[in-house]
Amino acid sequence: MPEAMMFDEHEVAAYLGRTWNWFRKARKRLYTSGFPRPDPLLRRTDKTSIDRWLEQRRPAALRQGPDVAGSDQADVLDQRAAQLAARGRRNTAARSSGARA
Repeated sequence: MPEAMMFDEHEVAAYLGRTWNWFRKARKRLYTSGFPRPDPLLRRTDKTSIDRWLEQRRPAALRQGPDVAGSDQADVLDQRAAQLAARGRRNTAARSSGARA
């Protein structure tokens, strides 16, 4: 059977890892935050649109964009952690040299 491209509300909730009750209650907030609305004719939500919305909500460090293309996400996070640590060491050094003056 081919993979579904359009989801009803129950399938949307399951795809998000939530219950249908949760989805029903959270629907207004989701739509306000840009979550894709169902097609008015089919009354189903496009899976690709949901995936796009989810990708936009992920932290930039975890997104699969041009800056991380071909890289392992763990490597990218390690690089960014090292950059933040180096920045912290520079700030600490600047503060301690300023305290001696």
